[in-house]
Amino acid sequence: MALILWFPLELTHWLLTLFAPAHSVGPMHAMAGGHPLWMAWLGLITGTLAVTYVGAGFYRGAWNGLKHRTSNMDTLIALAPPSPTGTA
Repeated sequence: MALILWFPLELTHWLLTLFAPAHSVGPMHAMAGGHPLWMAWLGLITGTLAVTYVGAGFYRGAWNGLKHRTSNMDTLIALAPPSPTGTA
């Protein structure tokens, strides 16, 4: 099921990366890491949706462990995606 969600998002990402104009003008085209700003926001939104959907089982397991005042492998896996963003 995760592949059904992941593949169209990844294909869209690569197509947008390949065919995005290199030099654009205007507020919606401010460069973020060499890509237009809207592409950075699109990546953030689609990445968040993918991580939330694919990791839902781990988040549920970690939450159940927290309710029972214990920890398991689900807790470690659930903490990994937000760690690089500084939200953990």
